[in-house]
Amino acid sequence: MKKLVNVLVGAVLLPVGAQAFPIFDAIQSKLPVQKTAQRETCTNFSGTWKGSCVIDGKSTPQSTTISQSGCEILVVDGNGMSVGGLANATIMAPLAENVVLGVSMGTSANWNEDHTAIHAAYTGHIQVPSHGGATLAGTSTLQMNGDRLAFDASILGVSLSCVYDKQ
Repeated sequence: MKKLVNVLVGAVLLPVGAQAFPIFDAIQSKLPVQKTAQRETCTNFSGTWKGSCVIDGKSTPQSTTISQSGCEILVVDGNGMSVGGLANATIMAPLAENVVLGVSMGTSANWNEDHTAIHAAYTGHIQVPSHGGATLAGTSTLQMNGDRLAFDASILGVSLSCVYDKQ
């Protein structure tokens, strides 16, 4: 479960250069205009955090370490996360003997308007050989609730809610 939480919280997000794909110029002209100025202040999630996560009513202890320098990059348990970017990742993980979970996912993460929470969206496909596959879609939010760190996600209809205290 910790790996799932870390993958969700710390997805590596790499921006794609528009100059590499000429069609992006045409697409970009159709997109709404957004503020491009870099914000210098944002919630700082840095620290070592311990708490628990609840999935389908079952609580399990969890811990995580976040390093943050500025508002664009967080490192969660060693995994880089670029806020304001897009990334694709393929993950293969053993579930049991001769059963491997495969996940191919695209992720985007952005600050909310006042830079107090990070919202992420996930899309992709999950496959377990001989067990079939499913379209992967979900969202998550990382934010502070008072002095506590909160991470909430919903993926494939499964809800995850984590609350951490700073150590």
